[in-house]
Amino acid sequence: MATSNVIKIDSDYFICSCKSVDELAALKETEGIKSILYLTLDTEQDMGCTPNGFEGVKSVFTDCNSHVALAPSDFAFSLPKTIPDEEENNNRFLAAMRIYADFSRALDNLPRPCLIMCKTNARAGLVHNVYAAVQSGTSFQQLMSSNIMSWHGVDGFVHWAKTVVDSFNAHADRKLIFHQLFESESSTYTYLLADKKTREAVLIDPVLETVDRDFKLVTDLNLKLKYVVNTHVHADHITGSGLLKQKCEAFNEEHNTKRRAALSEGEITTEEEVRWKADKREPCQSAIAAVANAMSDVKLNMGSSVSFGEFRLIAMNTPGHTAGCMSYLLNDCSRVFTGDTLLIRGCGRTDFQEGSSNTLYDSVNSQLFTLPNSTVVWPAHNYAGLTASTIGDERSLNNRLAVEAPKGPISKTEFYQIMEDLKLPFPRKLDISLPANLNCGV
Repeated sequence: MATSNVIKIDSDYFICSCKSVDELAALKETEGIKSILYLTLDTEQDMGCTPNGFEGVKSVFTDCNSHVALAPSDFAFSLPKTIPDEEENNNRFLAAMRIYADFSRALDNLPRPCLIMCKTNARAGLVHNVYAAVQSGTSFQQLMSSNIMSWHGVDGFVHWAKTVVDSFNAHADRKLIFHQLFESESSTYTYLLADKKTREAVLIDPVLETVDRDFKLVTDLNLKLKYVVNTHVHADHITGSGLLKQKCEAFNEEHNTKRRAALSEGEITTEEEVRWKADKREPCQSAIAAVANAMSDVKLNMGSSVSFGEFRLIAMNTPGHTAGCMSYLLNDCSRVFTGDTLLIRGCGRTDFQEGSSNTLYDSVNSQLFTLPNSTVVWPAHNYAGLTASTIGDERSLNNRLAVEAPKGPISKTEFYQIMEDLKLPFPRKLDISLPANLNCGV
């Protein structure tokens, strides 16, 4: 049986254009192929495997197959708008990373040698090359120079490949100051992130009890706190925002007064002058989801972002614990800060005001679980001493929300019942405190 248009990349991967069931069976036999990743739409029966599209693929690779509905238009969507629009371009970035997450999860789990198949070889070659580049740390420039394939001439393909490869090769750890801070009474995490070069910083979920600690850390590290960012309005997360802003305002005014005095002196050296000019302190701003209806300087929507130096935290709407819950993805996709939406092997309760089990389930599956497996999950709580997880681990190990558990995915109905059966005591004065929490950001 003919196996034309089949390219052996290495001992682990082959790529090919559309094949019939008989051709796939012959290829499986002659080349020892153990699995297949099918990149055409189910409706493209005449453009992928014939007959019957993915059903035909499954008849050959019965237990070792994966389908990702990946059309060329999906890659074109990832192109940024000509006229810059922050939210839309951030949402396009999220869409680009979800494409990578879909097929990388498949390639991570499928036995090798694996055959990657699409209509023309273009998407198959693209998928393999980008996956290999991310695994090896190859730069986009190296990728383009070493693998001249048909997808290079397609703008959407090229931009998407650059977005993914550049993001994974950003080496944030070399440029990022990062601290996970803990408040023991409520088992709450606060996060400090800062750009090493510019010293611009953000604090996520500062609480009242640790304001002095957090402010001291910011000043000890000589950081410029630009934003206090909140995942939601509950008291164990938001209450430090306003007081931190006040402390920063007083500190910045004192600093800027010294700065102006230094710049007005006649004997200052050029080096010192450059340093002082670059060290103007701007006001710190609070930020929270617009739908939370809380007092804050910045109202965030899906795809909004706050920037500090070369970094951005991209806002992702993840309601369910509250209606205004938001998670924040670092712009290299290495970290996501999930608040109470997704915890380590669990999630936040859904029986508070504005809570919904069904909504939380949808948020996790449509937003967080579509991120790459390698993305590190930094939650707002942990009661067992654990500090972080990954999207991949939570997809397979989360006791309430796993979609890749050995017994199969936990359904929305099952999740709803799990949450109903918790029967947790209702916190005292929660109904009274929530209105006050709404005013904590300013």
